Amino acid sequence: MIPNGKTFALAFFAFAVQADPGEPPSTSTINLAAPPLTVLPPVRLGPIGESADVAAYLRAVTNRVDGLVRQAEDATEPMTRVGFFLAAANQILAYQLEPACTCEFLGIADRQVAADEDKLRPALDRADALLGKAQNELTTISKETEPPANHLRESEYRLETLQAFAGALRAYLLGRKDPGPGGELPAAPGPSGTASARRAALQLSVLLEDPHHQVAAAAALWQACLRSGAPDLTRVMSLLPPALSDPPAQDLPFAFFSKLLRCRLLASSGGHAAALALAVQIEDRCDDWLSDEAERADAVRAATLIEIQILSDWHQHLAVSNQAEAQQWCAQRINTLIEERFPEGKRTVLRLTSAIPVIAPPPPPAHLLPNKTPDSNRETP
Repeated sequence: MIPNGKTFALAFFAFAVQADPGEPPSTSTINLAAPPLTVLPPVRLGPIGESADVAAYLRAVTNRVDGLVRQAEDATEPMTRVGFFLAAANQILAYQLEPACTCEFLGIADRQVAADEDKLRPALDRADALLGKAQNELTTISKETEPPANHLRESEYRLETLQAFAGALRAYLLGRKDPGPGGELPAAPGPSGTASARRAALQLSVLLEDPHHQVAAAAALWQACLRSGAPDLTRVMSLLPPALSDPPAQDLPFAFFSKLLRCRLLASSGGHAAALALAVQIEDRCDDWLSDEAERADAVRAATLIEIQILSDWHQHLAVSNQAEAQQWCAQRINTLIEERFPEGKRTVLRLTSAIPVIAPPPPPAHLLPNKTPDSNRETP
């Protein structure tokens, strides 16, 4: 793709700013005052389907999970119980935690999303408990009965995959308070670098090669998030798809968020200019990647949000090095983006839709089960 004029302008200006960062400011720029930064108005999560009420959406998910748990408790067949326990845990991890994951990733505080530990920990604990019940059932089944091997393997795959994602989301959402081996807390905010983040990232490694595209794409996104505080971000960025490549439809929305993360990591490495240029081009490519008009608009605003965060970080770095003219440009750019992209009534951003793929659908009713091939109704991500 040929970069547009906006991208060239960013790159040219950034080159001038970063070419010799050690050079003292000239007399003509040293007294320039950067304009005050406009406060970003409250940004909300975009709707999923027709529902724009996140609280109602979360209640519906909770009711669905409750129903699956009741079906598990009422089931007489052990493998059916396993299926319902896995399906319930999958719903929590995929949908109940999605709003908090999206808000955490984009750095927003949607008032409808209770992203505090008191609300998140019970959901994560419930998912772990359900996975524990499924594991106990499978252990008993493997000792006492002889279920079809392919059916057992499929359930074990789903269990292990959901356990890996459960650990990753716990570390990502609650990792700020995770103590290190000596009881110390991380010096910087965020989950990266904590003991739980390192363990969770390692457990996701096997899923990077998963044959199911969405599983691999989600694993890459969350592992990169968990490793975003690493000293060398080159290896972390190698997990993510190129920022401007066309994402396979089945990898969305994980691939889109991975592109945004790539921009953020590039800026964290000191490449603010390149990160901004990529963010601008990602905004332009949303027309190619997303067919729904409202979804495209939300995606552009999500990319703009990352652009504003990069500019804000660069603004602070420039203040330390006394580059007043560049700092003024960053402030003006931030103010312009907020004014143009977040007017009244247009302040929603794209959501992950699901924090992880749905890989464990509920078991079919008994009368629909096949006679000879128990997993012929297998549903894959």
